[in-house]
Amino acid sequence: MKIKGIIKKFLPKSYVYGRKYRLCEKNANKTYREAEKELNEKFKIIFGREIDWENPKTYNEKINVAKVYDPTPIKTKLTDKILVTDWVKKKLKDDGCKFIPLLGTYDSVDEINFNDLPSCFVIKMNDDSGSVYLCDEDHPINKDILKKYKYYLQKRNYAYSSYEMQYKDIKPKIMIEQCMGRAIRDYKFQCFNGRCCSCRVDFDRFGKHTRNFYDRSWKLLPYNKGDLKNNPGVIEKPKNLKKMWKMAEKLSSDFDQVRVDFYDIDNVIYFGEMTFTNGAGFEEFHPAEVDLEMGKLWKLDMESISKHRHQLLNSGAIIGD
Repeated sequence: MKIKGIIKKFLPKSYVYGRKYRLCEKNANKTYREAEKELNEKFKIIFGREIDWENPKTYNEKINVAKVYDPTPIKTKLTDKILVTDWVKKKLKDDGCKFIPLLGTYDSVDEINFNDLPSCFVIKMNDDSGSVYLCDEDHPINKDILKKYKYYLQKRNYAYSSYEMQYKDIKPKIMIEQCMGRAIRDYKFQCFNGRCCSCRVDFDRFGKHTRNFYDRSWKLLPYNKGDLKNNPGVIEKPKNLKKMWKMAEKLSSDFDQVRVDFYDIDNVIYFGEMTFTNGAGFEEFHPAEVDLEMGKLWKLDMESISKHRHQLLNSGAIIGD
């Protein structure tokens, strides 16, 4: 592993990102049966067993089933970080939710005139998870970041990374947003059929990232998710918790499962995003029993999903078609 890391370090970034792009596109030519096999192998490494595609029980199992076989046009629209804005505005109307100012959208990083941008901004893609880069005086934009966008992020289809198929038909755009601070808190509401069961709070995402889960009364819940630790401090209940909770339930009312994200900055609520496939279905809960308990809350329509799945498997359909 160390040898691979050393080799990768000295390879041209354009080659490294070009290779990642080609590997991603290779997945587009796989059949759904091949994709299931790949997902089963990864799931077994993390959870110790394969996915039960016909009768999923845990939350992470259901994420994997839904991401492959239950993408819908509305999920695609709301996953697009640009298109989701108008939908949220219509849904929330005058509820007092704001949106982080968008400084520009671009088809290519070559179109961006960085001299026209403020000293601090956020650059990311509209069609993925994880491309966020906060640029400021201590972390300026650099050639490696630009190459990552040019040779990989703006070219690849994110759906083919982990088969999160709601991303497939999103037209990739580069977004630049106003910087709202490095240590802002991210409030993520997990919802099932319009009811929120918890509020996940991410602290200091660009620094010492920690994470807590709370209930409606702001009681710290005894579990976590992923590799992060709990925030050790005593966190005061946000003044806008009730408002954010209500907004999340309103936005999630049409879906059997979705996570709705907000920021609470200087007592103003800002919409973040809507996420239908948390962690692509590969983030462990700690303790593990929470995965099953969360899965029980999700009433996934397996009758229609199974029918659709068997059609795709039996026809030999290709993921990228």
